[in-house]
Amino acid sequence: MTLFLILKLLSELNSLRFFSNDVKYKNIERKIKRAYRYINLFKEFNNDIELKEWIIYLMIIFDEIKNNNEYERIINLFRFQKEEEKAIRDIKKIDFSVNWKDFSDSDIYFFWKKFSIEVLIYSLATNENNRLLLKSIFKYWFKLRNIKIFINGDFFKNQWFK
Repeated sequence: MTLFLILKLLSELNSLRFFSNDVKYKNIERKIKRAYRYINLFKEFNNDIELKEWIIYLMIIFDEIKNNNEYERIINLFRFQKEEEKAIRDIKKIDFSVNWKDFSDSDIYFFWKKFSIEVLIYSLATNENNRLLLKSIFKYWFKLRNIKIFINGDFFKNQWFK
C-alpha cells in the first residue's frame, strides 16, 4: 500500500472508529508521513531487505489503541502470519524511556537485534523528538547489525593456545 492510499483510508474511517472507539486521530497522519520518509531512506541504503511497509503503518494505528482487550481483539481479527504478529506485538514491549546516553555499542546491539526492521522504522517514526533513541537505531542499523564474531577455536589453536 502506498502512503497516500493509507492516508486516504484513514481519513475515510472517520477518526478510526472502524478499529476502536479508544483511538484518537490527532498524530497518526504525521507519524505515517515520517514512517514513509524512513521507509524510503532504508530502501535507498538496503535494497536486499524485504520490507513490509503495511505492517509499519498498522503498527502506528494500533499503537494508538490504549485498551489492551480492544488491542487483542483487533489483532485477532486480522489473522497475521507469525512474524507479522510478533512485530506488531513487539511495539508494546519496547521501553522507550531507557537512558540511551548510558548504552554502550554492545547494549545497543543486544537491545535492537531482537526486533525486525519494521519495528525499527516504527520506533523512528513515533519517537522523532528522542535524538538519542534515533541515534541508537541508526548506529545499530548502519554500523552494528552486521558485526560478526570471527574468533573461534581455530584462532586460538593458531595462536599456540591449547
